[in-house]
Amino acid sequence: MEESEYPKYFYHKLIEGIRGLAMDYEIQLTLIPSEIHWALAHEITEEFDLYYICRLTPIDAGLISEDHQSKIDELNRMLDEVEEKDLLTKEAMRDCDEWNEIRQFSRKLLEIMNEEIRPPYIRRKEDLEGE
Repeated sequence: MEESEYPKYFYHKLIEGIRGLAMDYEIQLTLIPSEIHWALAHEITEEFDLYYICRLTPIDAGLISEDHQSKIDELNRMLDEVEEKDLLTKEAMRDCDEWNEIRQFSRKLLEIMNEEIRPPYIRRKEDLEGE
């Protein structure tokens, strides 16, 4: 990948992380292999966290507005709160209001960023077998 492609790449990956957070619980379960469903909350939040750290690259390139940046920061704060409350469990994701608020906020964020609300694309082992 060329260095000039980094801003778009990090933007796309950040959006995919937000999409994972925006999905209903039942869809989120399909995003990771069943043998690690016990770690669902960690897997979903880690995907966002990984590219949240890299958000300055697309921000500096003008791909993320100041308003969108503040909303992305708010989403990150919401995730920090569920971690502080020890709600990074599969059961909490299914049952807690905090997780429903994260889903709703993530959907709204995708809308204001003019991004499609859909499950993120995740390459799984099955996808790689034909390559």
